[in-house]
Amino acid sequence: MSADTTVEHWRRRIRQDTEAGYHYAMGNALLVQGDRVAAEACFRRALDIRPEHGPTLANLAEALDGQDRASDAAELRRPVAAADRALGWCDIGDVLMLRGKTAEALERYQRAVDASSDCAQAYRGLGDALLLCGRHDESAQAHARAVRLDPDCLHAGHAAREHFKSGDLLVGQGRHEEAIRAYGRGLSIKPDYAHGLRMRAASLLALGRLQEAHADCRRAVEAEPDSGPGYVQLCSVLQQLKEYEGSIAPGQRAVIIDAGRIEAHIHLGGSLMVLGHLDRAEESQREAIALNGNSAEARASLAYVLWRKARIQDAVKEIKQAIALRPEPKWIGFFNEWSQELAKKE
Repeated sequence: MSADTTVEHWRRRIRQDTEAGYHYAMGNALLVQGDRVAAEACFRRALDIRPEHGPTLANLAEALDGQDRASDAAELRRPVAAADRALGWCDIGDVLMLRGKTAEALERYQRAVDASSDCAQAYRGLGDALLLCGRHDESAQAHARAVRLDPDCLHAGHAAREHFKSGDLLVGQGRHEEAIRAYGRGLSIKPDYAHGLRMRAASLLALGRLQEAHADCRRAVEAEPDSGPGYVQLCSVLQQLKEYEGSIAPGQRAVIIDAGRIEAHIHLGGSLMVLGHLDRAEESQREAIALNGNSAEARASLAYVLWRKARIQDAVKEIKQAIALRPEPKWIGFFNEWSQELAKKE
């Protein structure tokens, strides 16, 4: 191919993609506005440049239908593939959405989905419209379908983030049941989103649904295997399930991945203490205190280990510091109990 031919090729492509595109977009806007005659003129100008563009043919047929020219419209539609008809309806739906005509847009996207069940753009638009109509579960299903058809569907990814943000807000209000549903909607679109899995697990834990939380924690670390917070959470859930042996591996992994995370050392130390590995447990809690000497949780955790090692005086000293930082009733109870025990020994 000569240089001159190549230049001419790109000139044609630019004309098709810009001039034809502008006429097509203007036709869609006029069609939504109700000016079908002007829309027809725009579509025909677009077809002069790009004569076999399926969505333009489909939407020109729409313009003709509105002028009582059904036979002409049917003739135009005959060669148009279902996928192109779907894209035409999607483009009209997008214009309607921009104009705030959500119900009408919803009807267009539904037509597109009915025409082509493999059109990611149709499901993306349908999901967006359903979301604005407050039909959250149906919206999530539509967006999930869009992502399955096109993993790079940005609109659907944005919708997933909106569901996750909604879940975070609900958690802040203590509305965990609703938060779980919001996270579920987001996860139906982005099933391997580790943050969403961890947040839903936290809400499940708040409601005492340990097995479900455990399943989400497992999925989170599989989705994001280098996440310190993920392994800390998994270790914590296993502790609450009293599976202390099983909690050691995620606790150790958390410390390896994120040695600067104080919770990793505290949780690992807690499991080691329950299993009777008291020297290693003390070492873990002291590493936590080295990271933050003002951590009440770390001080209290070290106090438990020291009490288990029968170093009651040291345990009393640590629990006293924990109480000074955060006067938890249970710690005050331990302080009183251990102080009495120490007084008896003296």
